[in-house]
Amino acid sequence: MERTKVVLAQPKSRSLRTTIPAGIARQFGIDEGSELGWDIQARDNELVIVVVPMPVRGTKEIITVESERPTDKPRRKG
Repeated sequence: MERTKVVLAQPKSRSLRTTIPAGIARQFGIDEGSELGWDIQARDNELVIVVVPMPVRGTKEIITVESERPTDKPRRKG
């Protein structure tokens, strides 16, 4: 499992920032400037964070990365 640390995006901001591990970025084609969609979903009485690399304009491919618990590995769907 890859592990990253969450830090403040800016000193006076409430937003947080983390690093996408190089292997995960490579696997899902995430580069500098890529956009990610974030969603929270309820599944089996748990909240799940879903991160979706958004398609580049002019393409239709969407890759969904899901993780139900910090110990689960993301699964590629799409």
